[in-house]
Amino acid sequence: MPTQEEKIIHQSPSQIFLRFLKFGLLAWGGPVAQIAMIRQELVDEEQWVSKEKFNRALSVYQILPGPEAHELCVYFGMLSGGRWGGFLAGLGFMLPGFLLMLLLTWIYVQFGIHSAALLAVFSGFQVAVIALIVRAVHRIGQHALTDVKLLIIGLTSFVAYVLGNTFFIVLPVAGFAYVLWMKEYRMLTAIMGVALIASSILFFTPKLFKSEEAATTNVTESNKNHTSLPAVFGSGLKGGLLTFGGAYTAIPFIREDAVAHYGWMSNAQFLDGIALGGILPAPLIIFSTFVGYFGGGWWGAVLMTIGIFLPAFLFTLLGHSLMENIISNPSLHRFLDGVTAGVIGLIAMTAIQLFISTINNVYAIILFAVALFLLYKFKAKLMPAFIIMGAGLISLFYAQVGQSQTTDVSQSLTLIDSISIPHAAGRIDHLDYDPLHQMIFVAALANNSAEVVDLKNKKVIRTLRNLDEPQGLAYLPQSNSLFVANGQTGICDVVNATTGQKFTFVTLAGDADNVRYDSTDNLLYVGYGDGGIAIVEALHYQVLHEIYLGGHPESFQIDKKANKIYVNVPDEKLIEVIDLNTKTVTEKWKMKEATANFPMALDETNHRLFIGCRRAPKLLILDSETGQTISMLDIDPDVDDIYYDAVRQQIYLSCGGGYIDVFKQSNADTYTSLGRVPTAVGARTSLFIPELNQFMVAAPSGKNKDAQLLIYHVN
Repeated sequence: MPTQEEKIIHQSPSQIFLRFLKFGLLAWGGPVAQIAMIRQELVDEEQWVSKEKFNRALSVYQILPGPEAHELCVYFGMLSGGRWGGFLAGLGFMLPGFLLMLLLTWIYVQFGIHSAALLAVFSGFQVAVIALIVRAVHRIGQHALTDVKLLIIGLTSFVAYVLGNTFFIVLPVAGFAYVLWMKEYRMLTAIMGVALIASSILFFTPKLFKSEEAATTNVTESNKNHTSLPAVFGSGLKGGLLTFGGAYTAIPFIREDAVAHYGWMSNAQFLDGIALGGILPAPLIIFSTFVGYFGGGWWGAVLMTIGIFLPAFLFTLLGHSLMENIISNPSLHRFLDGVTAGVIGLIAMTAIQLFISTINNVYAIILFAVALFLLYKFKAKLMPAFIIMGAGLISLFYAQVGQSQTTDVSQSLTLIDSISIPHAAGRIDHLDYDPLHQMIFVAALANNSAEVVDLKNKKVIRTLRNLDEPQGLAYLPQSNSLFVANGQTGICDVVNATTGQKFTFVTLAGDADNVRYDSTDNLLYVGYGDGGIAIVEALHYQVLHEIYLGGHPESFQIDKKANKIYVNVPDEKLIEVIDLNTKTVTEKWKMKEATANFPMALDETNHRLFIGCRRAPKLLILDSETGQTISMLDIDPDVDDIYYDAVRQQIYLSCGGGYIDVFKQSNADTYTSLGRVPTAVGARTSLFIPELNQFMVAAPSGKNKDAQLLIYHVN
C-alpha cells in the first residue's frame, strides 16, 4: 500500500486545466495568499502530497527564480498529469491575469490617461507602488539577509549599483563572495569587495540621481516598431531568470531595459504597469505583459510574458527532482543566497531612484508615508490592492479640490475653426507655418508623415510621406522647403514643401527632435540624441558645430541679445546654458521646484524663461541671467508647448489634459492666471502665429474621430 508520500492524484488534462484556472481566478492578495490557497486545497484537504513534501518543494522554488505560486502549480500539475499536466496547470493559473492585463493595457493605450482625473488617479497609483516596493525591500531583506555576512554583501552591492556598476558584474561577485566567506576565505572575500567598489568608481558613472526617464514616450503610442521582438523576449527571459525572492526582484531588471536602455516607456508608465498588476488576481510579475506591449506591441506583450514565465515552467517540467538535488548542494545554495543579497541591493537602489523621480512634492510625501504606514500596520491579503486603489481615489479628490480654484474659462482665446486631418492617426508632434502660402505643417509622428494644411481652404492638401518619426519641423522660405527632424533615425530630411520630394538630408546621432530656424543668420538649430545641439547652415545643409549636453534636449530657446541658448534637459533635471561665442555649455541650472521640464519659451526683453513642468504640473518663471526662480504657478497636466505673446504680455500653454492655460504678465516678476480654454484630451502640441492673431492646437485622433487642427483667435 503506497504511503501518503507516494500518493498520486491522477486527473485528466481538462480537469487539471480547469482546477488551476480556478486558482488563477482567485489569485488575489499576492504570493503568500496564493500559496496558502493552493496548500489548503491540495495538501490540507485533498492530500495530494504530505505537508513535509510540500514544504520541501516550496523551499526549492523559494531559492530558484520565478513566482513560487506559479511554480507550485506546475509542480502539482505534473504530479497529476505528467509534463503536459504541468504545462496546463501553469497555463491555467497565469491565464486570467494575462488576459486581464491585456485588457487593461488595451484600455490604457486606446483611451490614454490624458484627462486630469485619470492623471490624478495614476499619480496616486505610482506613489502607492513605490511604497509597496520599499516595503518589499524590507520584507525580502528580513527573510534573505539572514546573517551579517549577507547584510554586508547586500550593502556593498547597493553601493556598487549607486556608483553605476551593472548587475552582470555585481551579482556573480556577490554569489562567489558569500561562498568564499562561508569557507572562511576572509581576505579573498575582502579583496573581491574592494575590487568591486574600486572598479565601480573607476569605470562606471554614478546613476542614483539620474531619472532615466524616456523623455518622449507618449501614453497612446508604444515603440512597437522600434525594438526587435527577440529583444523584448530576451528582456522578459532575463527578468524571469533573475526573480530571486519574488516578483519585486524582477522590477530593476525589467525597468533597466524598458526605461533606461531601450526607452520603451517612462518611469511613470512603468509604475502604472506595476499598479495595474497589483490589482489583478495574478502573480505581480504579470505587469511584464504591460511592459512588453510598450516594447513591441501585442506580440511584444505575448513574448515578454512567455520570457518571464518560461523559467518557472522549465525548472519544474525538466526535472524538479534534479533541481531539488542541486539546491541541496551547500556551495550552490550559498552562491544563490549571495546573489539574492545582491538583488536586494539593486531593488533598494531602484526604489530610491523611483522615489526621487516621483515623490516630488509635499502631498506625494504625505501620501507615500501613509501608504507605507498602512503596509506595515495591516497584513491583510488584499491590503496592497486596497492601498493602490485608495491612493488613486485620494489623489483624484485632491486634484479636484485643487482644480476647483482654477476652473475659470479664459476669454483670451476663442475657437473659430477646426480642420480635419484624416491621415494623422496616433501621436502628433510639432507644427510650423508657411506665411507666404498660408500653410500649416503638422508632424504626424505615428504616421511617419507631415500633413500640409491649407488655412485658406481649410483642408489637408498634401501628405509628405516616408519620414521616420517626424518630430521637429522648420519651414525655410528662401527655398520653399521643409526641414524635418526624424526621431527614429536621427536623419533630418529636407523636403520640397510643394512636391514633397526629398532633395537632401543631414545625419545626426539619433533621435532628432526640436528645431529652431534663425532667419537672420540662416542657421538651423537641432536637438538630437543622448545630448546634443547641432548648428546647421541652411543653404547647403552642412553641420557647422555640434554642442554636447548631459542628456537628450527637449525644448530650447535662442537668446539673440545674450548670444545664448537655454536648453531643457529633463533626463538630468537641468536647464543647460550654451554660450554661442564659445559653443560650449557654461552653466547648468538644477530643477528644484518641479521636474520633467519639457517646453520652454523666452521673453528676451525682461530676461525671463518660461518652463513647463509635468512633475508636478507647474509653470516656472526663471531669470534667464541667473537661473533664479521668480515665480511658480499651477497648470494643467501634460504640458508640451509654451508660447510668449510679447504684444499682449500673455503666456499660452497647451496641455494634454485638454486645456490651454493662459497667464498674464503684469511685469517681469508678477504673473496671474487668466483661466483656461478647453481643447481636447491629448491635444499637447501647438503653434502661436502672432501675425494672424491665431493659436493652433493639434488634437490627436480618437475612437471614430479624425485628428483635428483647432484654430483659436487671440482676443
